[in-house]
Amino acid sequence: MAKLALYMPLMLILWLVPLTAETKAQDAVSDTLTLAQAAAARFAAGEYAGAAQLYNLLIESGVHDAAVFYNAGTAYAMAGDLGRAMLHYRAAQARSPRDAELADQVTRLRARRVDLLGEEVILTDSLATVTAQLLTYRELLWAVWGLWLMLWTALVAAIAGGGRWRALLRTVMIAALAGLVLFSGLLINRAYVEANRPAAVMIAAVAPVYSGPGETYLEIYRMHAAAEVRVLETRGEWVRFIRPDARQGWIKQSALALVNGM
Repeated sequence: MAKLALYMPLMLILWLVPLTAETKAQDAVSDTLTLAQAAAARFAAGEYAGAAQLYNLLIESGVHDAAVFYNAGTAYAMAGDLGRAMLHYRAAQARSPRDAELADQVTRLRARRVDLLGEEVILTDSLATVTAQLLTYRELLWAVWGLWLMLWTALVAAIAGGGRWRALLRTVMIAALAGLVLFSGLLINRAYVEANRPAAVMIAAVAPVYSGPGETYLEIYRMHAAAEVRVLETRGEWVRFIRPDARQGWIKQSALALVNGM
């Protein structure tokens, strides 16, 4: 009886641990649904800034679904905050690159901003952008792995004695090798650009751009909300960026937000 008395608290703890974890998970789901419903209600009532804040709470809680970023972007756009609208739309595109409705919203938002940036003129950046409009990074990675698997499967089958299938297997190997070279190049370029030249969006309404990292340098122009750039370098509170038209400059870090930081 004494041993049973010692084991009873332990058994109770072991039973309560999964129960507590399940309860927390249910509470988290309930909180998520409540936030989503509250955000939708505020949006329907025309309280766009409040709706955007609630959608951001959802994102901060770990809900990184493309639909949530899209809804947040739309709420910000309706509230007149073009910078954060573009930031959230771009984050949504990173998760759902082939969404036609989302692409249409981005096009409309670009037409509303002050800065005329044009298309990216640097080949590596342009290639990464085009690829990102077609495939997520994970999909691109899976495509490379799939082509590797296809190549090695066809090679093993040919070595094992393809017989009358040898010509077909040779064609499959050539196609897989060509696809592998292409997609591997796209993957390497995408990884390089995202790591060394990450996309960022101007979230400040307007900010001066300087020739160096500080207000003592020459102010060369001003940039406005929703401008899309790539970050090249950071020094303290200053960021050196490049625009799609290849113009560079320095701006305060607080004026920009990284798309992959969402």
